[in-house]
Amino acid sequence: MSEIIFRGHLYKSPPESFGSSLKPWRLRWCVLADSRIAYPLAAPYARLEYYVNEPLANELDEPKGVIDLKDCVEVVNHPPMRGYDFIFDLRTDKRSYHFSAPSNEIKCVWMESLNAILRSGIGNSGNEPDVRTRHGVGLNAGDMR
Repeated sequence: MSEIIFRGHLYKSPPESFGSSLKPWRLRWCVLADSRIAYPLAAPYARLEYYVNEPLANELDEPKGVIDLKDCVEVVNHPPMRGYDFIFDLRTDKRSYHFSAPSNEIKCVWMESLNAILRSGIGNSGNEPDVRTRHGVGLNAGDMR
């Protein structure tokens, strides 16, 4: 068991179709968890789990997917596209995960929460997290409040 840092609905893009296919993004119930808070002496892990819906997460069912944040390199803001206005990317060495939040405020909370975990040393970047932007879209200091 781990401490839940943040949870809520996010749209997730299919991995092979980001920007190039008509496959729909799927609404997922996402849970950001960090074992180091609940069990500081155990082997640490932090992860983002995503479920088909919230009741499945509450019933302790297996998640549809898990992103191990020790493999995370960066969290990057992304410009709006295909009707999704509040997109961020979670990047690992092997792939990028693309999520869209229902509002800019919620996107910022997800990004802040993920970056806090990366800054704590769980990620593999070895540096401060990279919150760069692509295509000239950025986060202003006021956007992160």
